[in-house]
Amino acid sequence: EKGSTRPVMLMHNTDDPTASVPDSVKPAMAKLVEETRAISARTKAKSTGPWTEVRIDRTNHGHFSDLTLIYKPDTTKLLSARRAHEIINAYTLAFFDRHLRGKKDVVTPTFPEAKVEERP
Repeated sequence: EKGSTRPVMLMHNTDDPTASVPDSVKPAMAKLVEETRAISARTKAKSTGPWTEVRIDRTNHGHFSDLTLIYKPDTTKLLSARRAHEIINAYTLAFFDRHLRGKKDVVTPTFPEAKVEERP
């Protein structure tokens, strides 16, 4: 795998995807999660361009689509779809403004649910 000379944005959920699968599938799911995290780490390490990584607490894979708008998550455990999309949109727009539109004064959003790591 190669890194990138161009800007890269990575967004991740923070739930444990192995928690909701049958025991027979847990080892395979754990391996996939491990591989995904390793790919993200290698991409960041090998990239010479700027990158931003955002981890959003109390989200799962479905939050990064419109799935949670249709199948509402249990908000006692997970963020509401609307809140997750508000956070995802804010970081995405800031990244695009900075790297596609070339705006120099873009401030990275801050949300208590999000942890951001950046290399400008």
